[in-house]
Amino acid sequence: MNRDVVMRLYEVCGNRLLVCDRQGGGEIENDANNLAKACWDEGRRIADGVVWFQRNGQEIAFGFVNPDGSVESVCGNGLFAVAHALETGKHSQITLSPAKHAPADMEINEATYTLSVPYSLYDQQLIDMPNGGKLYDTGSPHVVMTVSDVQKAPLHQLGIETGDRWKANLTMYSFSGSEVRARTFERGVDAETDACGTGALAVSIDSWLRGVNRCKILYPGGAYDSHVIKNQGGLTLRLKIRRESICSMGNIALRSFSSQEVLDRGLLCSH
Repeated sequence: MNRDVVMRLYEVCGNRLLVCDRQGGGEIENDANNLAKACWDEGRRIADGVVWFQRNGQEIAFGFVNPDGSVESVCGNGLFAVAHALETGKHSQITLSPAKHAPADMEINEATYTLSVPYSLYDQQLIDMPNGGKLYDTGSPHVVMTVSDVQKAPLHQLGIETGDRWKANLTMYSFSGSEVRARTFERGVDAETDACGTGALAVSIDSWLRGVNRCKILYPGGAYDSHVIKNQGGLTLRLKIRRESICSMGNIALRSFSSQEVLDRGLLCSH
């Protein structure tokens, strides 16, 4: 029996993401292309992807579908959006379990959301690219490059090349005093994004390897406070955003997971 599927549209640090409770649906590969249809309205992209979650007892499974229907294990800003959707009070903690990736903890208080994820240094790979690019898998693969001025960097040109050759996102950053300025070109969207949580995690690792364990990462759409902690098993990566960085914008309804028919779009912004 078909049932309506309601997705809520969020904006997180400038990223527009649809959040969907799959409520025990089948394999995500069977739904991905249809879920991705909700990102489009008459050929215009209105969302940067669909974040789905599914409750299995105490476990909350999590995943992400790009607007082109491709699947990612993690969307960092999607983790913040799902935590906002699931929070039961202004002081709570949620554990999300992305497919094929380590669980992520989210601590919520009145002012901030703090994401904590483990990372193994064995996951990094050197990539033969100009300026010494490195590949980090933070749930979505990012080739990371540091440049003198990220605003002048040829992000689009190199981003297309990175997606075609390495099937990865491209994140470029530069140091600006005590802050880091970053930009990300996303695969699956084939465009620069206003902000990227997994990109910020990748920048956190790369800057830690350069001796910086705390920094503020500034994207065009928002800011993340980054803290990298070394422990016996590798690293713990922490990203913190302000509560006002998350905006709930209304609902989009589909006829069913297997339907491409969009019933309703509502875009009402409220924190």
